[in-house]
Amino acid sequence: MYLPPPLRALDIEQIRRYVTAHAVLSNRVSIPFISTTIDFARALYIAFYTYKECTKVAILLICPWKLKPGSHIACKDLRARCGLEFKLIYNTEVLIWARVPSAAIVYQWDREQICRSGLFDVFLCLAELITTMRLKDLREKLETDYPHFSSRKIAHALVYLGMSPSEFRTKQVFLFFLGLAVRHTVEKSLSKIEAYLLTGRGVQIADFEDAIF
Repeated sequence: MYLPPPLRALDIEQIRRYVTAHAVLSNRVSIPFISTTIDFARALYIAFYTYKECTKVAILLICPWKLKPGSHIACKDLRARCGLEFKLIYNTEVLIWARVPSAAIVYQWDREQICRSGLFDVFLCLAELITTMRLKDLREKLETDYPHFSSRKIAHALVYLGMSPSEFRTKQVFLFFLGLAVRHTVEKSLSKIEAYLLTGRGVQIADFEDAIF
């Protein structure tokens, strides 16, 4: 609904002002950037903790291949180009300019769907998000839930959430969960994650592939 000028039409000072204002949580001035994340743990944390008092909260899975070319950039990269300080909080944030086309939204999962999917049976800590929990605490608890990890339950949950066995992104989501459970920074090296996990977690990957089909 907000139609700013093309990103390429702005000078660096204008972009720096937008990026600076966007980072202020209390800001209520319309900013043409949309925050997204490549970290599914962060998305779950925001949906179940940050907005736990709100209704109609959902996680949208966006396919970057279907975004307008040049309309998205890693937040840390844009901040660096603008001469702004580096902060870890921006490590997994991706900024999209102005709008996300409906065709780029491949799945929409509301909280109730996620609760019913069975993911909470695998990661018990998701049901324990409390006011004192930080994202760092959630990551640590995800790892301690590894004894409950079940490739078959995750396969069932993803199918329940509407994901197709024939889509590569379904396996990507599984590998992300497996990576979280074994304390691997999946969002920073997804292209290498399968080879890494196959060396010690090949049984779980094979179980998932059998179950999903």
